[in-house]
This record gives sequence, C-alpha cells and structure tokens, in this order.
Amino acid sequence: TIFVHNGVAKKVNLKTDSTISAGVYPSFNPKYDVVAYSVNNTGQVFHTKSSNKVEVQDKASDVIVYNPVRECVTHVANGVDDLEVFPCWSADGKTLYYCSAHMEHLDTAINRESEYVMRYKDIKYDILSRSWNPETGEFGAVDTLFAASALGKSATFPRVSPCGRYLLFALAEYGCFHIWHRDADLYVIELATGECRPLVKANSAFPESYHAWSSTGKWILFASRRDDTNYSRLYIAHMNDDGTSDKAFLLPQAESEYYDLFDRSYNVPEFMIEPVSIAPHEFLEVVKGDAVNVKYSPDFR
Repeated sequence: TIFVHNGVAKKVNLKTDSTISAGVYPSFNPKYDVVAYSVNNTGQVFHTKSSNKVEVQDKASDVIVYNPVRECVTHVANGVDDLEVFPCWSADGKTLYYCSAHMEHLDTAINRESEYVMRYKDIKYDILSRSWNPETGEFGAVDTLFAASALGKSATFPRVSPCGRYLLFALAEYGCFHIWHRDADLYVIELATGECRPLVKANSAFPESYHAWSSTGKWILFASRRDDTNYSRLYIAHMNDDGTSDKAFLLPQAESEYYDLFDRSYNVPEFMIEPVSIAPHEFLEVVKGDAVNVKYSPDFR
C-alpha cells in the first residue's frame, strides 16, 4: 500500500505472519491516525445459469487496524467461524462498523474453504460495531447494528455519513460481493433510532453497490449495472435531510456515445475535495523502492 502523509509517499507491506493477507478495503479514521482494513482470502466462480454471472466470496476474512506511528497491525475481529469484512469508522472516529457472517464448519469431510464455496448462498452478513477508545486503544464489546441474516438477507459495505446521522449499505439475498447481485439495493439506517429504509429513487432492478458519501453528506456516488447489466457505471444521487434520496443520474461525459463504446467497469468510486498533489513519476519511484514491513501486535496501544 502506498501512503501519503504530509506530502510524502511511502510504501508499506501490511502482510504479517499473523494475518491472512495484506490490507484490503481500507477505512481511514476521520479523526485519528488509524486505518482499518479487512484481510481476505478471496475466490471467484463464474456461473453458467445464474443471472448474477459471477460469484466472488471470502473463504476466510478478518478485520485489522493499522497504526502508522508504531507501524503495526492488530486484529479487531478474527472469529474462527466468522467471515469479517468491510470495516468503516464512525464520523467521530470512536466506533468501528464492519460486516460479519457466522459460518460453522459442518462437513468435516472437506476443508472449511471448500465448504464455504459450496454453501455460498448460506453466507449472509450482519452489520456489527465496536466502540474504540482513542486514548487507550482498546475496543469495546461487539454490538449488532443490523441483523440482516435474521431477515434472510446479507448486508455489506457500510458507509457512515459525514454528519454521523446515517449509515449507507447494500442489501441482497446473500454474499458480500453485491455488485454482481441483481437484487442488491442501497439502504440507509438512521443510527440514533435504528430505522432502516431503502433508497427507493436511487435503486433500480439491477445491482447497486460500492457507494460513497460526498464531504458535505448531500450527495452519494455509487456503481450500478442498470444500463446493460454487464458493466458498472457511476451514478450520483442527491441526499435529503430525512435520509431519502432524489432520483439518481448517470455521471455525465463529454461525448454522448461514451458509455455505448466503453467496455470497462467503474469500481469503488470516491469523492475527492482536492487534486492529487504527487506526480505519477514520483509514485512510480516509491512503488519501485523498498517497503516498510509492519509488525503484528496483539495490543493496539
């Protein structure tokens, strides 16, 4: 991973002997110098009959946090029978949300990863949370924010609004890679009340996922396959103060036929508030250089 801090870029190797992989799906704490990641062992299957076409799933996944000052990583969630992914910090930086699917190993005749692949429709993620004390570095007990599995559904990719009032997520029948699931829609939870509702005007009959808030919280940006079902395009929707959205519109392009001829997918979009200040050739030199190897620590303090 390439980090830029105070205008200086550095290359960091986040893989340790105690973690599944290097950091994936990052969430930068908005108030403190801390980054949450999932670590994943991911597989991919292509369907021959299903309209969803592609299934991407975790065979194993945990949630970690990275301390850039101490150059260390620590587990936050790593249950043996749990798949944990998509961490997201609260607006005040003192709560960490993430998705977790409980999957007990039932068939001992085959290994756990193979069983998860065969039972892919049984994998349903809830949204959990843990409080965090920035003074001590300690995490609180696990709390369930949204029990999607109790509804026979799977919730993924939580994203908290900058004002801290709403949490935006994708909901579908199963799994964690909703950008290929036709039933995937965007929902919001009002964090103070727990009230959950779909973004009716932003959703479509095709996949919506990979969503992001603008810095003001007035807009959301997300990927949708509603145009041709094959490629994800970027859509923008205005968010109202009551947690509803206006109708979504396609990201404009200079040429009217741009999307007709563009055979690639947009992926994990983010709003930006200023241009990237480091030139491509400067990044290239950092990429070619040596990486800082992080340490693993059971204690995040």
